[in-house]
Formats: sequence, structure tokens, C-alpha cells
Amino acid sequence: MNFRIVDVFTQDGQLIVRAEHFHANGSPWFTEHYTWQGREAFKQKRETNIRGEMLLDSGEVCPSVPIPFTNQRHQVLPPGRNWKYRPGPHMDDGSVLSEIRATHQKRLVSGWPDSTDTLSAFKHTTADDAGCETLRGRFLALVGREE
Repeated sequence: MNFRIVDVFTQDGQLIVRAEHFHANGSPWFTEHYTWQGREAFKQKRETNIRGEMLLDSGEVCPSVPIPFTNQRHQVLPPGRNWKYRPGPHMDDGSVLSEIRATHQKRLVSGWPDSTDTLSAFKHTTADDAGCETLRGRFLALVGREE
């Protein structure tokens, strides 16, 4: 096991995921707090059809224009129109787990010492405060996840 997620909580307008990392022999190595701003809860991915084409808010495929000197096209949002977005935050479990995995791998290479990081104060906005609980609810199920 490389790491275990031990807590998911909010503080100062941030989602915080606390993970314990382990040496290859299973002994404790370091504890890290991974943070995301609460405003991430309001960012959404654009909706696409099965061909990967972006959709307008009406569900229609967004028009495209040719890219000069290529065989490709670029989708362009018409004036006065909006994109169709997927429901919920753009972040998913992979967003969190990939960050934890990447940190573990970087620190394997660097020979990171045994440690526990501390959280610093974060200057947050009302959007950060408003989005925190949405993110916490979304990722609370990761507590106990081991890899």
C-alpha cells in the first residue's frame, strides 16, 4: 500500500483531504493535506455527445469552423448562446487520487523525509465558503481508500 486517505474535511474555504503515505515495507512515511478551493464546486465540464462534440445549452451540437491549412474544425460558441454543462462539480475521484499518486511518486524519487505537513491559513472568498460542503459531500466516500 502506498497511501491511505484518513480524512476529508473543510477549513478556511478549502476542501482538505488528509492522506497517510507509507514506505514500501508498510511503515509510516509522511502525512499530507491536499487542498482544493471551495469554488471548484461551481466549475462544471462541458457536455459532449458520443462523438466528443460540445453541445449548446439547447442540446444541439455547437457549430464549427474550419481551421486554416488543416483538415480539422474548431467549435465556436455563437453569440448569445451558452454551453451545456454536465451536472455537478468538474472534479471527480480521479482528480483527488491522481494528485495523491503524483505526490507519492515525486517524493519517492526525491527521498522525502518522514514528516507531517501543517495547514496554513487561506484567504478565502464567499464562493470558496459556499462550495466547500458540496465538495466534502462529494469526496467523503474516499475516507479509508487505500492504494
